[in-house]
Amino acid sequence: MSPRTVEKHFEHVFEKLGVETRMAAVMRLLAGSPQR
Repeated sequence: MSPRTVEKHFEHVFEKLGVETRMAAVMRLLAGSPQR
Protein backbone atom coordinates (compact mmCIF):
# COMPACT_ATOMS: atom_id res chain seq x y z
CA MET A 1 0.00 0.00 0.00
CA SER A 2 1.45 3.37 -0.95
CA PRO A 3 1.83 6.23 1.52
CA ARG A 4 -0.70 8.26 -0.49
CA THR A 5 -3.30 5.47 -0.13
CA VAL A 6 -2.80 5.44 3.63
CA GLU A 7 -3.19 9.23 3.77
CA LYS A 8 -6.44 8.99 1.78
CA HIS A 9 -7.79 6.39 4.23
CA PHE A 10 -6.92 8.71 7.13
CA GLU A 11 -8.64 11.63 5.37
CA HIS A 12 -11.85 9.61 5.05
CA VAL A 13 -11.74 8.57 8.71
CA PHE A 14 -11.12 12.18 9.78
CA GLU A 15 -14.07 13.32 7.67
CA LYS A 16 -16.35 10.75 9.29
CA LEU A 17 -15.18 11.76 12.77
CA GLY A 18 -15.44 15.48 11.99
CA VAL A 19 -11.78 16.16 12.80
CA GLU A 20 -8.73 17.40 10.89
CA THR A 21 -5.75 15.77 12.62
CA ARG A 22 -4.68 12.38 13.90
CA MET A 23 -4.47 13.75 17.44
CA ALA A 24 -8.03 15.09 17.22
CA ALA A 25 -9.19 11.68 15.96
CA VAL A 26 -7.51 9.93 18.90
CA MET A 27 -9.03 12.40 21.36
CA ARG A 28 -12.48 11.91 19.82
CA LEU A 29 -12.20 8.12 20.05
CA LEU A 30 -10.89 8.21 23.63
CA ALA A 31 -13.75 10.52 24.67
CA GLY A 32 -16.33 7.89 23.77
CA SER A 33 -17.91 6.18 20.85
CA PRO A 34 -18.07 8.35 17.75
CA GLN A 35 -21.43 9.25 16.28
CA ARG A 36 -22.10 7.93 12.80
